[in-house]
Amino acid sequence: NNSPILDFPPVDIACADVLFEHSPGAHDPNGDSLVYSIVANRGGGGSLISDYSFHNNVPGCTGSSLTINPSTGLLTWDAPVCCSIQGTIPEQEEFNIAILIEEFFPVTGKKRGSVLRDMQIEVDCDCENDPPVIIAPNQMCVFAGDTIDTTIVANDINADKITMTSSGEHLSLSNSPAVFPQPDVGDSTFSSVFHWNTNCGHVRNNPYTTIFRAEDNDPVVQLVDYHTLEIKIIAPRVENSVAIPEGNSIKLSWDPSPCAAS
Repeated sequence: NNSPILDFPPVDIACADVLFEHSPGAHDPNGDSLVYSIVANRGGGGSLISDYSFHNNVPGCTGSSLTINPSTGLLTWDAPVCCSIQGTIPEQEEFNIAILIEEFFPVTGKKRGSVLRDMQIEVDCDCENDPPVIIAPNQMCVFAGDTIDTTIVANDINADKITMTSSGEHLSLSNSPAVFPQPDVGDSTFSSVFHWNTNCGHVRNNPYTTIFRAEDNDPVVQLVDYHTLEIKIIAPRVENSVAIPEGNSIKLSWDPSPCAAS
């Protein structure tokens, strides 16, 4: 068994009163199912911090909600609020959270291991920026042997330039890996193509998770948007089936599957 790999750094920047999203960019080399949750931070020696509290439970910081999608790992903070300290709002605040990533065997559902990530979020209390928005499909299901060419679009309403990157185990496969040009830099509206020549060796129970990341180049605070695309690769359908009656039985035949040797 191998632990999940996390492609995106555990430090991110947010603007106060603006929706914040983050993804660890996790994928599992063994194709295990990943489940995400927010847990309490730990201190010296890995011990739980006795007085730890989530941001939305801190006095003076109410009105915001911090959640994580258990399936995709997308962390959503709607929205960061700078806490008043003795009646004064600071220029910047730093918050730490811990994300637990558990891996489960896809057939039996048995837990195989976990990774605990501690991350830091720097909140700028006085910034005027909006994150880019990625437009892309959420799910795809294709037959092994099909070619995927899908356009990923990113827009920024503040006319900032955008840098787009992607994460996923299929981008580094030794057997016909997926291709996404990165880092890909464009204007406030631009598109890039995700390409993958799939084959029988890619068939498995769990979908492949692709996470796209778009970051703007605002001169003060660079904000980010994430989008998750799940790709399911299945074996080709049965072709040219023939049923021939023979006495009190029927002889059924079909073309050999191109994935038979797999």
